[in-house]
Amino acid sequence: MEVWFEERKIQIVEQYTKSEEMLINLKGAIENYSLLKMTYETAEKDYIMGALTMSELSIISTQKSIAVQQASKIRGELKTAILKLEILSCTKLFDK
Repeated sequence: MEVWFEERKIQIVEQYTKSEEMLINLKGAIENYSLLKMTYETAEKDYIMGALTMSELSIISTQKSIAVQQASKIRGELKTAILKLEILSCTKLFDK
């Protein structure tokens, strides 16, 4: 029983650490998206004024889409990590 308890504590620590890492990654992904969103809005105005080509605008749009996908992926990984942590610790951490 003692060995099982120690192993469980180690699993909880590992999952907690993973959750913290995913949270930091999610914050970074959201900041990246915000920056790309502002960049895209500026690029749209530049395109309308003729200072940017359609292909340049398309590249920025693609980067913005990739940032959304990254944030969504990280959010899913964070949710999985938190749910595993809840199961391991037998503690409800967040409402759904």
